[in-house]
Amino acid sequence: MPSAFLLSRLSLRLVFSCSRHAPSFLSIPGKIILPRASSPRSKNEFESVFDLVRAYRENPNLDTYDLIFFSDNVAEEMRRLDVPTSLERNKIPNIKHITPKLLDTRVNAEGLRVVPYMFGTTGIVYNKNHINLETVDWSTLWDERYINASCLLHDESEVIAAAAFAQEYPAVPEDDTAMRNTTEMIRAYTARGGAYCSDIALIDELVSERIWIAQDWNGSAIPALEENSALAYIIPASGGQFWYDGIAVPRGAHHTQNALRFIDFINQPKVAAENVEYLQYASVNDSAREYIDPDILANEIIYPSAQTRAKLQSYTDYPYYEAVATMRDEIDAIMQTGKLLE
Repeated sequence: MPSAFLLSRLSLRLVFSCSRHAPSFLSIPGKIILPRASSPRSKNEFESVFDLVRAYRENPNLDTYDLIFFSDNVAEEMRRLDVPTSLERNKIPNIKHITPKLLDTRVNAEGLRVVPYMFGTTGIVYNKNHINLETVDWSTLWDERYINASCLLHDESEVIAAAAFAQEYPAVPEDDTAMRNTTEMIRAYTARGGAYCSDIALIDELVSERIWIAQDWNGSAIPALEENSALAYIIPASGGQFWYDGIAVPRGAHHTQNALRFIDFINQPKVAAENVEYLQYASVNDSAREYIDPDILANEIIYPSAQTRAKLQSYTDYPYYEAVATMRDEIDAIMQTGKLLE
């Protein structure tokens, strides 16, 4: 377990939008040392990354936070809303350790706005006692035999990707037909009693074998796999998702320089390595590998091989589609009518 972060003389207001993980200082026991200062310090969390986007849609002048953490599936929309401010690279020297491909993305094409933090995959967890590996693919989540023992993540973009993969579409549907068919497939899953799970609730559902097959994030799957040896995490032959979570300083931040110091701090290789070992997600920080347990580096679930990565699709591979952003709102409304396991 990593040591707690020491934030002496650092005043910050943080928000976590249920990106796939949170930094360890929010999760681990220990002391967080903050000064007695008149400026506010707070940590808040939205139920989903999409709720964060909606908050900025509804209030473009929102100035509540100094740092926001969110996933790549909304990074471009956040940029179009002009939420992330341009960052001074010289104030974040440790970004030199970040994998260039993840730093040089479309959202940063006109200046650094989002600093990637951790990366991971979205695949399938299945129970070997109940389901044969040879039959496992995205369409298996819709199989009549397993519909009452299946679960999709309570995440609009991930649900869209699962339904799209099940029909051999790209993870981000690219035309009206694909969007319509994907929406109808999700509607049918909901109507037939398929569940939507938070990654936390999913651990107990899988371990107890109430759920036999589920969409899951790799790091979130590991605790369940450790408790039930019948469980396995795979990236199906038809593919899966590669994603990263990032950090930005939003427009209206009151403590910008402290925010930049924090971003630089968690990109120190040793600090990045501690987060990997605690969170069980891979770091975008290449230099952190020197300090990471070799068993973690060799773990295919956390650090997928080149062969596995070749099967993965990323949100950054696709243009931004306004229609898909609208579709996410429709999918959220459909999901809210279904069985939610939180």
